[in-house]
Amino acid sequence: MTVLGGMITLIGTSTNVLASGVSKKLGYGEFGLFQFTALGIITFLVGLIYLTLFAPKLLPDRKAPSNGELEGYGLNDYVSEVVVTPRSSLIGQTLRSSEIQRKFDVDVLELIRDGSRFPQPVADKKLLAGDILLVRGGRAELLNIRDERGLDIVPAVKFGQQELEAQLDSDEEEIAEVLILSNSRLAGSTLKELRFRQRYNATVLAVRRGEELLRERLGRVPLKFGDLLLVQGPKESFKGLQTSRELLVMEAQDIETLRPEKAWIAVAITLGVIVVSAFNWLPILVSALVGVAVMVVTGCLKPGELYGAVRWDIIFLLAGLIPLGTAMDKSGATKWLADQLLGVGGNLSGFWVLTFFYIGTTLLTEILSNNAAVVLMIPIAVEVAKTLHLNPLAFMYAVTFAASNSYLTPIGYQTNTMVYGPGGYKFLDFARVGAPLNLILTILTPLLIVWLYGL
Repeated sequence: MTVLGGMITLIGTSTNVLASGVSKKLGYGEFGLFQFTALGIITFLVGLIYLTLFAPKLLPDRKAPSNGELEGYGLNDYVSEVVVTPRSSLIGQTLRSSEIQRKFDVDVLELIRDGSRFPQPVADKKLLAGDILLVRGGRAELLNIRDERGLDIVPAVKFGQQELEAQLDSDEEEIAEVLILSNSRLAGSTLKELRFRQRYNATVLAVRRGEELLRERLGRVPLKFGDLLLVQGPKESFKGLQTSRELLVMEAQDIETLRPEKAWIAVAITLGVIVVSAFNWLPILVSALVGVAVMVVTGCLKPGELYGAVRWDIIFLLAGLIPLGTAMDKSGATKWLADQLLGVGGNLSGFWVLTFFYIGTTLLTEILSNNAAVVLMIPIAVEVAKTLHLNPLAFMYAVTFAASNSYLTPIGYQTNTMVYGPGGYKFLDFARVGAPLNLILTILTPLLIVWLYGL
């Protein structure tokens, strides 16, 4: 519904704004804020009916109700207690100097000494005989540490689900799921390269990547957008995680990190930008930049937060795609591709040519991205429309809507990827629910475009 709702106005998604820019570059002017709202509302309502009535029947309810943060991560066999014996080489050393967390695939979550618990950070505490360490690690790694460093694994400790969660989530410590965002600079790096434990004073216990669950050698796993990290650490550490632009903590945000007194100011500024753009008093680009400036002046945003809010991945994508589109136009590649398509479908009616571009853009979006599909396909669609003496605007709308009509895979659209891990979905779940929706919109949208805007 988020994706469908984004197609109601020009500023609902970056794809629409980009399509408007391409339209202006081709000489057809920018799209108005509500130029395709009628089409967007109808497809939104049709999608709402489908997702409400039919999607629940197509999607299996395979994820049991959660009894806590650790549900579904199977950490019972990966969290253990080990005792520092009198013969241990760790006595008198700190965890940092011993480097056991670097040399072995383990993380020390807590130090227990004479019944007192010491949560993270414990890296600089000297270890004594009799200390108990609560560690995350596989059985093989624990055996290696036992043999090499003289630790004893406590055999009597067999955590149940509730016992383990109580051990990791206390008055001083917390455990939560944390999502890697699409614009995160953490994506592509490993936890070891990022020095995640030192950077956030928290430990990653497991990583869920769609239906894949990673619990061993976590320091060597390159992170990806949409990864769900199970993180444990002091409560104070989660305040830093909540304010990070790289991560999203999947729980209610701490009120201390918010600015509730600025909420109505921010809403008023946003509405002001929309109204100014809707009545064409200023171009959207100008009104949006003015809105951002007012946000900073009124204290809704801090200047340093602006940098983190910019989607640099989109900026660099466009920096490559826009020149590519220009090069295709100047070199004649766009016209050549249009001619080839006309040769294949020259005997088709205008409606079926429109439908062909809708289907082609939908498939291209699944392979590349929605923004890339718009930049590459709109010039070709317009060239074909001009040759066949059809309405270029109708073809631009078809490509724009098709570029966001991506429900078949969890990687075709950023929103899909974001819910992939937290929802506990499997890859084919998206096709199971998305294929009928794609088919419905593929049939409906070209018909609506012809009816509303003409061909």
